[in-house]
Amino acid sequence: MVSILIVDRNPHVREFLRRELAGRGYHILAAGSGEEMLDALSASSGPRVVVIDPDLPDQAGLPLLRRLAREFPGVRVVVHAHAGDAGLELAGTDVVVKNGRTDNLLDAVSRAAARSGGPAAV
Repeated sequence: MVSILIVDRNPHVREFLRRELAGRGYHILAAGSGEEMLDALSASSGPRVVVIDPDLPDQAGLPLLRRLAREFPGVRVVVHAHAGDAGLELAGTDVVVKNGRTDNLLDAVSRAAARSGGPAAV
């Protein structure tokens, strides 16, 4: 089972995404800040995929995504951001605009899970 880390400052978004992804067979972890994300990723059985809105209270934007890519190169990243933040792409990431629909996000997570070596969907 692929572990997915949802990183978003909004607890309602985290819970909504947790339900959507857990319902598809993924093991879900959640974080509300960059520091919580780094702690979860540092765990020995850390997640293989991160779904992140890079607008976090303690760290934000492209520097955070670069740090994530540098320190955890095996982790696949899906950026889940508002339309104005959609330019936050790095090699190997999918960017999905927050629009209240989950189909594009679920597809991106499935692709990221497949690239991580786990099952694409359950």
